[in-house]
Amino acid sequence: MSINPTRGGTPTQGNEFTIADPVGSFMSTVTGVVTAPAVFFNNIRKVGDFVSPLVFSLICYAIAGVLGGIVALIRGNGIGQALGTIIGTPIISTLFLFVVAGIIHLFVMLLVKPSSTGYESTYRATAYSLPISSLVSWVPFIGPFIGFAAFLYTIYLTIMGVRELHSTTTQSAALAVLIPVGILFLLLLCLFIVAASVLLAALGMNS
Repeated sequence: MSINPTRGGTPTQGNEFTIADPVGSFMSTVTGVVTAPAVFFNNIRKVGDFVSPLVFSLICYAIAGVLGGIVALIRGNGIGQALGTIIGTPIISTLFLFVVAGIIHLFVMLLVKPSSTGYESTYRATAYSLPISSLVSWVPFIGPFIGFAAFLYTIYLTIMGVRELHSTTTQSAALAVLIPVGILFLLLLCLFIVAASVLLAALGMNS
């Protein structure tokens, strides 16, 4: 694969999200990222604008939070849980996104060794990719399954973003994204096993 050192580095935003046109650019960004990620990330700037991807991710998580809160109310879970979902989802998810981007960037520095781009490029790739799965994860009953499938696809989108914004190969971008994702998955699996063991032990003591 040939590497074009200037791709993704133009100052124009292309079809990137912009606060000046929040509705139209949000829809075009989602469409561009989902249907043609390589083209989308190739046409946006690498650095110089933290705000656009940050606001884009906030909107995605806010939509998920509001719709999830409405579903909670319909299910009769109480207004407290609904408000917690509406308020907590965008805040917690956005903060978590910064952390995930940071972890991925550690592996970008190890495997890609970018010379002209830094954490911002990795954050932009992550913020325009991962939050998209939240737009469908709130759907009742089938949401978790659709959300998981969408999450797997957003991993691919993140790989495309890292590849284009750091001007590297698909293999290097895939390793930089998949290794930390795999580590996080294993950690969550270990936590689940520990929690399940504690719960089973507590139930056994009470029986």
